[in-house]
Amino acid sequence: MLKSIIFIFFFTFVIKIFSFFYRKCFFQKKKRVHSLVTIMIVTKILNKKINKMKKLFFYVFILSIYITNTYAQQKGPHISFEKTTHDFGTIYEEDSNVSVKFIFKNTGTEPVVIQNVHASCGCTTPDWSKMPVNPGKEGFIEATYSPKGTTGAFSKTVSVSTNAELQPIVLRIKGEVAKKEDDLAKNYPVDFVKFKGEAESISFGQIKNTEQKIKYLNIYNSSEVAIKIEGNDLPSHISVQTIPQVIEPKGKGKLSVTYNTPKKNAWDYNMDVIMLKVNGNLIEKTIRISATITEDFTKMSEKDLAKAPKITFKEKTFDFGKIKQGEKVEFEFEFTNEGKNDLIIRKTHASCGCTAINMSEKEIKSGKTGSIKAVFSSVGKSGIQNKTITIITNDPQNEKIILWIKGEVE
Repeated sequence: MLKSIIFIFFFTFVIKIFSFFYRKCFFQKKKRVHSLVTIMIVTKILNKKINKMKKLFFYVFILSIYITNTYAQQKGPHISFEKTTHDFGTIYEEDSNVSVKFIFKNTGTEPVVIQNVHASCGCTTPDWSKMPVNPGKEGFIEATYSPKGTTGAFSKTVSVSTNAELQPIVLRIKGEVAKKEDDLAKNYPVDFVKFKGEAESISFGQIKNTEQKIKYLNIYNSSEVAIKIEGNDLPSHISVQTIPQVIEPKGKGKLSVTYNTPKKNAWDYNMDVIMLKVNGNLIEKTIRISATITEDFTKMSEKDLAKAPKITFKEKTFDFGKIKQGEKVEFEFEFTNEGKNDLIIRKTHASCGCTAINMSEKEIKSGKTGSIKAVFSSVGKSGIQNKTITIITNDPQNEKIILWIKGEVE
């Protein structure tokens, strides 16, 4: 038994010595794998020479040696980066250089030394911590990219050699270089002479008759002087201002347009054309402002809804069949107010100037009937015809009604 213990201690000592020289000769990253290989080789040799009891003691000691060796391998310099890739996004060729610092920490037990830093392109200039970075401390690798003379996507690397890793650590920077003029032409395509805008119209979409909304138009001062934009003889329901109030040369801003629906007092689709002044001078280019105004029924109680007007048409489609070109046809769309309160026809609108509309009356009492007379002129028309008449009412269930006039012009 004593011989077996001495035998095992002897081989333990040999392995320790071997392990010490091995760590000196090979790099830290592959220590653990090679230590295992060493253990396997020694084990295989001893398998034929020791009995079962010796093997038991041997494996216990070998395991302890491996654990000790593994722990020891965590010692020495060790570098850990917060990130290894940085995306600059879109940058402009005309702008100055862009830089990023890759921060690393020494998580080992010995100082980290940056031995060499190499960029993959002359357009990228590296900088780094020149002094050894002590355990627990932080260092940096800085990459500065110059976009001059390039356009399009880029991806560059910076290789970092240290005393902590066998292979260089690869850091990557990427992004896209665009020409500012091309970008401005894409984002501000409308030329207002004194400035450029992203569009020549603003749509407020559907808006309640009780609402006030604000929309913004991105603009760019393409001139060489600061500009202030104001509205010129604007309708009462529209107001404009610039953000900021004064836009510096080559600066960006927003044209803020406020639409005050209660002041408009209109229904369904509406279009306004406004004019602007720049630094007090009227410009020719106009801006179109559109909105579809609907009635706000949300504040009506159940009792109010029960008393609301209700419009019912006998027919919503008139098919005139076939007529000769130049002929006229007319039809009277009859309807009844089946609700309790007065029915109000707020607006009627034909899809074509070829259709004339005549209302019998705009307010219809409960239980009463009314009519909308439509006259279609086929002058200049041919083939299949599909014309519409839009009716806007104060009926919460039928605020907008579409009437159809169909037929064929020979």
